[in-house]
Formats: sequence, C-alpha cells, structure tokens
Amino acid sequence: MLHHLGFPQKWIVRIRAVLSSGHSAILLNGSPGKFFHCKRGVRQGDPLSHLLFIIAADLLQHITNQAAQSGFIKALTRHPAADDFPIVQYADDTMVFLRADQKNVFYFKALLNTFSLSTGLKVNYNKSSLIPINVPNDQIETLAASLHKPRFKDFIPCSIKLIVG
Repeated sequence: MLHHLGFPQKWIVRIRAVLSSGHSAILLNGSPGKFFHCKRGVRQGDPLSHLLFIIAADLLQHITNQAAQSGFIKALTRHPAADDFPIVQYADDTMVFLRADQKNVFYFKALLNTFSLSTGLKVNYNKSSLIPINVPNDQIETLAASLHKPRFKDFIPCSIKLIVG
C-alpha cells in the first residue's frame, strides 16, 4: 500500500523494521516481567500508529468514494459540493452515513471485507454500533443481522459508528 502511494522503498523498509522490532514487558505490582517480542500490529502508544491509521483511513475513503461513484452504495445524505462519501474519522473511530437498505449495507460490508483483506485491518463488529434514524423496527433487525448484529445506540453524536437511515 505504501509503495502504491509513492513512498520510497527506503522509508517502507524502515517502517517495517520499526513495526517488527518491538519488545514489551508486562508490569506486575510495579515490576516489569520478562520482555517478549511483539509479533502483530502496532503497539499501543506507538507514535507511528496515528500516522499509519491516517494512511489506511485514506484508502478506506478512496475505495468508498469509488463504490459510491459506481452506484454500489448510497450515502444517507451528501452535500452537493462534496466530492467524498460522508465518512467522519477521529482518532481510530470511523463514522459512516449509509442509506438504510439491505443492498446498500451488503455492498458496504463487502467493501469493508475487501479493505480488511487488502490491509490486514479488521473491523471489530463487537465494538461497532448501528444507529438507525427513522427506520422501521423490522428493517433494523434485518440490517443488524447482516452486520453481525452490532449493538444499537440512541442518537448521540459523540458515540456514533455506523448510521443508516
């Protein structure tokens, strides 16, 4: 992915080295235990994690835009002057605004699966929320089932994950 975005090979090698060279120890009663090698992912608190998330989030925005332009998914609402599909990202949280129909959710889930396979990032559906707006209850159940039954939340703007309406 970094190569495709034009990052120099030297930079990619260095990032890979930083990510694969981490060692951690667990503090127990204030004393560190034996160090062990971190084998997967970015370590919590790693200063690179936010920058790498931005790169991955940019890819998600790009493929979502392509899916919307091709007519596969439709936004809940969209400003006429906006070029991007309405996705809001803050820290490592992502909000997506979709129209509430089965086909739309099916294609967006397929898009997320493709994104996951290509980046190695996984959507944690246990931490995901579905916030239906003006959607009949029977349709809510169908949409939730197709999304691995995420938890429902009332409309509270600071804790939104996926909005369909």
